[in-house]
Amino acid sequence: MALAVWRGKSRASVSIQQNSLRHWVWRDHGVPRGWLHSGGTWIDLVMTVRNCTYAEAVRELRDLLYSLPQTQFSLPHPHKANADRRETKILRVSRVTNAALEKYLHARGTPVGDLPEWLKEVHYVMDGKVYYSLGIRTVKGGWQIRSPHWKAFLLAGGPAVVSGDGFAFKGGHGNENVRCVVEGLFDALSLRRFFGFRRFVILGGTANAVEVPALFAKLRQATAVLALDRDQAGQEAVQYLLKRLSVDKIYSVDFGPHKDPNEALMAGYEISLVDITHLTPSGAEKLAHELLS
Repeated sequence: MALAVWRGKSRASVSIQQNSLRHWVWRDHGVPRGWLHSGGTWIDLVMTVRNCTYAEAVRELRDLLYSLPQTQFSLPHPHKANADRRETKILRVSRVTNAALEKYLHARGTPVGDLPEWLKEVHYVMDGKVYYSLGIRTVKGGWQIRSPHWKAFLLAGGPAVVSGDGFAFKGGHGNENVRCVVEGLFDALSLRRFFGFRRFVILGGTANAVEVPALFAKLRQATAVLALDRDQAGQEAVQYLLKRLSVDKIYSVDFGPHKDPNEALMAGYEISLVDITHLTPSGAEKLAHELLS
């Protein structure tokens, strides 16, 4: 992942990969899909970074091409071997046992002796090279993967819905109907450790917030706990969910001045829950009715 420097971000949110046509494309996971500057081709990227028109972007790429030694553009002819080499493939999925990944988890405040069943060690091949990362399965059958130097989606993106052993949440209707919505893996692990939450919707990027209402739609007497980052994209996602979630209760996680739950946990901050149901359209209507009665 790379930084969205045009948004002034300090956290990586931009992925670059080949699409089904083997074209290289980029995607800013910190911006909802379809929005301006949310992704596209190399020309779209130049237009975004340089804040220029299509014609200006083409001229800049042309000038860059002609300024480089021609030997750098000696491309091989496509053939079967190269197509196989570019394939992304999952090799093995297991519980986390790799020492480097265990060290990474420990550094982010997660004891390796208390890992949830849904967190996996994923070995995969990409561009002919073999890698391993932490991984969680997405609702579309792909993987959100995370390592100290890399986070991305494999095979299919989208949020991940995970569950496991945990404690009852006194503010909701029981574990079966409580979902905690977070942006990333370590936010989920932090809140699992702090509150004992057992069910999470892990977005993998705020752009996937648009898929959350459908995940709650079939739940009865549901409670949503929102724990999204304290940045513009995270707070815009919160406002989106407040308007569109159909649930009985909505709580926000207060992690003070910190950017996310994991940073708060690492800093020793006392995380708390705030009932924000009254901020939803139905909650505001109910509150107004109570005040007038």
